[in-house]
Amino acid sequence: MMNERPIIKLTRTRSELLLDLLGIAAIVASTVYFFLCWSDMPQSIPIHFNSTGQADGWGSKYIVILLPIIGLLLYIGLILIRKKPYPVSCLLSSSKYNS
Repeated sequence: MMNERPIIKLTRTRSELLLDLLGIAAIVASTVYFFLCWSDMPQSIPIHFNSTGQADGWGSKYIVILLPIIGLLLYIGLILIRKKPYPVSCLLSSSKYNS
């Protein structure tokens, strides 16, 4: 049933290409800024806050390394979904007319 569905080749517009470049530039710029500020960061940073906004959880500054890694992984994942959206958007048919 999944093989019978049409696979549409999507082309990107110039504005989408520009947004891709801006996304990559933002990831690179934030990573560079992160490493430039690394020596100025305190050894212990707040990682959790209570309902009044007070820090109640502390961690090492090395936990901050996860932020650019997570951003990069999300960006790559969204790029892959955009290249082949049909397995994600056509998992189930919603009616007898589009099956």
